[in-house]
Amino acid sequence: LNMNCVYCNDTKYSQSYLPSTTFNGKKFNYLKCKNCEVIYINPLPDEDDYIKMYPPSYQSGIDRTLLKDPYKKLPGLRFSYGFQFDLIKKHFSETAAIFDYGCGNANFLINAKEKGFMCDGAEFNQTHVDLLKKEIPTSSFYTIDQFLLNTTKKYSVIRLSNVLEHLHNPHEIILILSSKLAANGILLIEGPLECN
Repeated sequence: LNMNCVYCNDTKYSQSYLPSTTFNGKKFNYLKCKNCEVIYINPLPDEDDYIKMYPPSYQSGIDRTLLKDPYKKLPGLRFSYGFQFDLIKKHFSETAAIFDYGCGNANFLINAKEKGFMCDGAEFNQTHVDLLKKEIPTSSFYTIDQFLLNTTKKYSVIRLSNVLEHLHNPHEIILILSSKLAANGILLIEGPLECN
């Protein structure tokens, strides 16, 4: 059970109130950092776990639904698309370049493009990325590794929606993502509504 906190790197922890879970033949414990109080799992999932968690079927394809009311909050999101669009417009023009890191079924990206934003995205699974490229050829799509390691394009906004809590190395990823921001660019991060 010895593992540093994934957020503050502290070594002191206690068991959290969440019960352990078994997945892919492994037991995962929920620990609470005594320093920053974040709850994290131990051990962290490995590549095989992620492949089983996020197969191509996980995203259920592409969601082309254009929202009639972008201010109506969707299930599982903390902020409505309309709120996010307004926030982006407050800092940038309506043609701001947005990168959706963990774009999923591309619904945010499709709605952002409808509002005039330029949008690209990244996802974990190569098969899903291939589908995104085929179905939305006016945007660029990458696997997470391709984007982190091989792209030089800069974006006004990099959005992470329900992604931060999945990262093994959030400090490292945030630093890399920050380096891909244009001058005065912003990270737009929202987390899940669940208690964890």
